[in-house]
Amino acid sequence: EDTYAHYKKKYPMLKPSMEEVSIRRADRILIPFLKLERQHLNQAIIKDFEQHEIYNARAFSTFRDAHLKLWKAFEEEAEDDTVYIFECVFLQNHINELILKYNLSSFEKRKYFKALMDSIKALNPVVYYVFQEDVDSTLMRIIEERRSPGHEKFADWIDLMVEHLSTQPFGKKLGYEGVEGVFDYFKDRQNMETHLLETLQVQSHRFMLKDDYDTVFDSILAVTNDWLTD
Repeated sequence: EDTYAHYKKKYPMLKPSMEEVSIRRADRILIPFLKLERQHLNQAIIKDFEQHEIYNARAFSTFRDAHLKLWKAFEEEAEDDTVYIFECVFLQNHINELILKYNLSSFEKRKYFKALMDSIKALNPVVYYVFQEDVDSTLMRIIEERRSPGHEKFADWIDLMVEHLSTQPFGKKLGYEGVEGVFDYFKDRQNMETHLLETLQVQSHRFMLKDDYDTVFDSILAVTNDWLTD
């Protein structure tokens, strides 16, 4: 509460949009700060907010406990007979830190994701995983798609990724340096993610992506219709 009030006072031009997009979960106020009014944002303000991200928690126990509490709160608040769809919140939004910040072993990563899944098992979760057939070509396309329109305010995505990997506690130690390190990291991460899904007791479906997202979407829709009508 105190930090939330501080930021509304520090950035009065962002106060209306902060109040509009902020949500309460468990004992926390969550601010999706990239959804704040863009005309009032700059890289300095974004970095100021980033220091409070759950993903920047120094202690793994803080990171783990915050997520488990938030996921359990979602399970308790979820409405019956409602299908909730989320993108990237199960694997992608956790595994970066488990690798780069905490350097967890394979056993520890499985234990963490099992705890996450157990916290919402009453909701019968299903994981859809889009597997990149050619990680290199996908990244090359993304790099071009995510060029910043204004370099004086926002860096390119690839530059941010290189910086992110280099500044993480285990980024350099694991060999993820420069642009080449970004490519290595995403290939290693995909291997870890697919292995985790194979070991977790959760219903999951893997969809191979070449270069046609429409085909993947059609496959996802077909699988979804099957289990919705069972």
